[in-house]
Amino acid sequence: MLLKQLSYSSLHRLIQALSSVILVVLMLNFWGEEQYGTYAYYIAIITIVLSVAEFGTPNVFRKHYAQSRDNGTENVSSNIFALRLCFIIPASLFCVGLGLYYQAPFFLCYAAISCLLTFRLNEYALETQFKNHIISKTKSIIYILGLLLKILAIAYDYGLTVIAFITLLEHCLFALFFSKKISLNISFSQVNFDQLKYYLTIAFTFALSYLVIILGGKMYVLLVFNLLSESDAAIFAFSTRLMELLLLPMQAISTVLLPLLIKNKKSGDEIYTNVMTLSVYSYALISIVFSYLQFPVLDLLIDNPAEISQFVANYILIAPMIAAYSVSSVFYIALGENKIILIRSVLFLVFSLLSGVLMIENFGLNGVIYSCLATYLLIEVVTYFYSSMGKCEIQLRVKSFMGVFKAKKVIIELHKITKPPA
Repeated sequence: MLLKQLSYSSLHRLIQALSSVILVVLMLNFWGEEQYGTYAYYIAIITIVLSVAEFGTPNVFRKHYAQSRDNGTENVSSNIFALRLCFIIPASLFCVGLGLYYQAPFFLCYAAISCLLTFRLNEYALETQFKNHIISKTKSIIYILGLLLKILAIAYDYGLTVIAFITLLEHCLFALFFSKKISLNISFSQVNFDQLKYYLTIAFTFALSYLVIILGGKMYVLLVFNLLSESDAAIFAFSTRLMELLLLPMQAISTVLLPLLIKNKKSGDEIYTNVMTLSVYSYALISIVFSYLQFPVLDLLIDNPAEISQFVANYILIAPMIAAYSVSSVFYIALGENKIILIRSVLFLVFSLLSGVLMIENFGLNGVIYSCLATYLLIEVVTYFYSSMGKCEIQLRVKSFMGVFKAKKVIIELHKITKPPA
């Protein structure tokens, strides 16, 4: 079941990522760098605002909704719904303020999208019930229709506002469909201050972790831009986009693995080591193959790709390490090890900044790669010595690395996982 759920969960993410690449190419060709630069700047702001609007509640909801039964689901849904409103409403008002400040209706569309985030709890509930095929089919169709409309909008030069409005229509369709597929009982009489405080504490850790990842990625771009040149910053930004595309399945793995670990506690360690084995060695193989084959692909997309290709060939090789970090984070979330998640997030932000400045100044663009390697290594060392659970996870990970000799068995075991126990 796991492999089937992963394939379902990956489909719409792949379509979304490919649509993003297609739109970037079209915007550059039809609108030029200046207007695309404005769009990229606006989207960067919106990404941070919407991350704050969600404020780590998706993982809190997935975990506690998966653990609850019957009336317990109403209590979880009601309290997390109320908690989300505390962040969604200010985020929506902030988008309105951005629209007035920049005199850009683009942000008003995202103010409405922020409000629609309240309905994403229905989508997360479907995920906990392992109904990713419903989510994937729905989102895939809507993304494809949205892509066609956006292509027309770009070709006819309708501008950024129309692009944002089409995105708003996509979110309206998501909210409409998922609210009909699964009904959540929301009752404000169930809202309890102590419960809200409890969920807020957990959500804060997840929110900080996610925001650190977003800021960490942007920080390297800023460091390269300030310490090297605009050209180097462009190379790194493009390489990051390719890395995001390559790591797309990790989002699906995280979505499926979390409820699976929660509902299969007795066999959780075995599931975790098998997923870690499959993830790390799959990405090791993919990154090596991609490193050798990326030049002819880049040659079709951009002019004079030699300089970009040289960096991409090395940068892409850290993908297995990022995959391992991502899977281990899901492990800690499932066990409720919030302190470990928080410490790893803070270490990531602080050490990537310090090592980034040092490495980039001494090694140029390749310093980003060295900084990433040093940062991930430090995080794992600290995690190992910080707590017994961290030590246990590292030991399980080392065990999973031996799984290369039993790859066939790992795939069979993951395929055998069927309906989790009630």
